[in-house]
Amino acid sequence: MTGSDADGAGGACGPAGAVIEPPRIRGRSDRTNAMMVEGTSAVERDAAMEQQERPPESREQDARAAKRTAVVTARTDDGPDPDVTERIQREIDALGAAGGGVLTLSAGTHAVSGIELRPGVHLVLEADAVLQAIPAAELPERTISVAEESRSAIVYARGADDISISGAGTIDGAGGFYAHGLDEHGYLTHERHRPRVIVLENCSGVELRGITIRNAPMWTLHLVASTDCLLEGLTLRNAMDLPNTDGIDIDSCSRVQVIDCDISGEDDSICLKTTAQACPALSPACEDVVIRGCRLRSHSSAIKIGSETHGPIRRVRVQDCRVVESNRAFGIQSRDGGAITDIEVDGLRIDTRLQGPTCWGSAEPVHISARARLEGGRPGRVDDVRISDVRGRAEGAIVIVGESPGDIGTVELRDIDVELVVGQGVMAGTADLRPPVNPLARGGTGMDNAYRMDEGRGLPWGVERIPGWPVGVLLRTAGHVVQEGVRVTRGV
Repeated sequence: MTGSDADGAGGACGPAGAVIEPPRIRGRSDRTNAMMVEGTSAVERDAAMEQQERPPESREQDARAAKRTAVVTARTDDGPDPDVTERIQREIDALGAAGGGVLTLSAGTHAVSGIELRPGVHLVLEADAVLQAIPAAELPERTISVAEESRSAIVYARGADDISISGAGTIDGAGGFYAHGLDEHGYLTHERHRPRVIVLENCSGVELRGITIRNAPMWTLHLVASTDCLLEGLTLRNAMDLPNTDGIDIDSCSRVQVIDCDISGEDDSICLKTTAQACPALSPACEDVVIRGCRLRSHSSAIKIGSETHGPIRRVRVQDCRVVESNRAFGIQSRDGGAITDIEVDGLRIDTRLQGPTCWGSAEPVHISARARLEGGRPGRVDDVRISDVRGRAEGAIVIVGESPGDIGTVELRDIDVELVVGQGVMAGTADLRPPVNPLARGGTGMDNAYRMDEGRGLPWGVERIPGWPVGVLLRTAGHVVQEGVRVTRGV
């Protein structure tokens, strides 16, 4: 994390008291569905999750056969990259009014200021098609959720069922427009308000497949209060020196699969959270999430749960992922009162490397911390966390730290083999427990809650030196931690 986790309103309002049924999503594996059946025992769920099944063909193929289609061809007679926002939105609206269908963008550049998907519409980007964002200093506010003070999105949907974006094409967020010169830490300064690339709020039956998203100005893909979502084969490529360029943020969602995605960017690659909700009728929980077969590169956490934890986060499975050149491989940050339970990580191959003090993390293979964000608050309890089969190289220790007894329950560490390489720089040999509250700005947010130096110690607030460094594992107020087959060896 560079800068701050935006603790703004997240969510989109549906009918008061609405109940979302748990239908079987197309493309969902049997092992994932088993985890989502209410009343199924943990043993039964885990046994069923061992089954493997590739998702079937994508939704837009069914829609293409059964419903109307439209094609937008890139035109060159209007000069370079003409604004086709109105043209594309008209086609989307017409398909939505007809009950849904497929809109194909042909090879070429399609420049838009922002589009909104309708229920039943499937957007296909052909090979060499680029949906190019038109940057602007003044951006329209369209989202209910807030991220880093922004309510803007390039591709947006609210309350839309049965939607997809797929193909071999690209969405370009034009992030360079919002970036300026480098600061003293080597990171780009930027505009205060930047758009997210894709924001889907209160949607269901979502599929994103195969596309490339590049040059995000800020968060790349934000799922909010949505259900039955499949993200497969995505390639995300963002600047490594532009803050807050998260890859995928799964916010208060249920039944989400992230499969075979390749993500590279400065901030968290995949982040699960429960931000403060704008609509009390929606469940604040984030649950039944599977992350499998992904390749991740981040200057913050490759895979993170938190730090916004206003509601519970539960039943999360991370399987067979590779983390490269990242500041933290897997992290849990409990800060806002929501419990974090039934988390399983199995099969991580890691390479963690220290970054500068503006980035949250100390190159930990595993980080679990529970502490209140605000003075007088309480973090949610972290319990039933199972981490196994972790191998690779790290420049930091495994860190498990609670603020008070009971903040962290049972954590199992099994079959972990890490080579500890002592790195260099101000963050070497530290435990990074941010975000805290800067005691000089109590109740502050933004940079006050993310990065300010304690000049007396030469470290940011919330970062501590590890006694006796180098050590492989740091435990403090950590509850019941089981260690079996944990091997941390000193490397060169």
